[in-house]
Amino acid sequence: MKGFFNYILIFALLTYGISGIFAEFNAQEKIKRVGNRIRTGIDEKGREGLLREKERIRKGESDAGVWRALNRLLDYSGIRRVLPHITVEWFVAINAAVTALVFGTAGILFGFKWGMITAALIILTEGVLLGVMRKKALRESGEDIIRFLDLLGNYNITGGELGKILGQISAYLGEPLRSALEECESTAKMTGDMSFALLQMADRIEHVQFKQIVRNLEITARYSADFSPLVYDSRKGMREYLRQREERKGMLRESFINMIVLLLMSGIVLLMVGRLIGTPVGVILFDTGVGRAALAFMTLIVLLFAIQSINTVK
Repeated sequence: MKGFFNYILIFALLTYGISGIFAEFNAQEKIKRVGNRIRTGIDEKGREGLLREKERIRKGESDAGVWRALNRLLDYSGIRRVLPHITVEWFVAINAAVTALVFGTAGILFGFKWGMITAALIILTEGVLLGVMRKKALRESGEDIIRFLDLLGNYNITGGELGKILGQISAYLGEPLRSALEECESTAKMTGDMSFALLQMADRIEHVQFKQIVRNLEITARYSADFSPLVYDSRKGMREYLRQREERKGMLRESFINMIVLLLMSGIVLLMVGRLIGTPVGVILFDTGVGRAALAFMTLIVLLFAIQSINTVK
């Protein structure tokens, strides 16, 4: 009798153990199914977002004005190369905090007026620095485009190897193209979408000619396996662009000389008029209608020259 109860106890324990194992398997299977559903949903959302971003870049559309402009500023000025994870939100928050701190400190020490002036100077200085960084990155990317095309022409490229080749070429280029090509290679590996990686790279570099070359590469990668004609035509077009830019720079230098001569002649005329009528030049410029008109005209000339200089660099 005692043995019979022992068998029942063993059978009950075995049944309990087997039931527990099956219950654990069922629980694991449920967790796996839930995880797969979540992962599938995330992948689908990621793919949808990828497609939307790709279409936006291809069409040249931009997001909401100011926010998108700040995002481009972070890319074009090279800040994201130094701080890869910085976002527009953090950039705005840090700027607001620093400006508020400077304004409050200067306001307490020197008064409200000087607090406002100091805060304005901080914002102006940052704007000038970012503009200089952006112009430097634009110039450096322009200097590397011919080298990029020459290196690209040394490879027998196929669509499937393009990402790997861009990664190899990046080692021989300077910033900002080096980081852009490395990021393009890693994006292509991560997403499996070479087209999106190329369009994103084009969106991150400001130089118009580089954008056009990369967009042509993307089209060729989609519809053709032969990149040689594209590289040859792009190299030829880039050299022609550089030749025309040098011509524009020569014209710009002549315009600068003419502007300086005009300003000097205007200054001499004002001095002569001031001496003839016995009135200081400052009074003539700021307190008479003719002087204000002359000052406005000279300011307009300088502004037009500045705009022309900026357009010539691009």
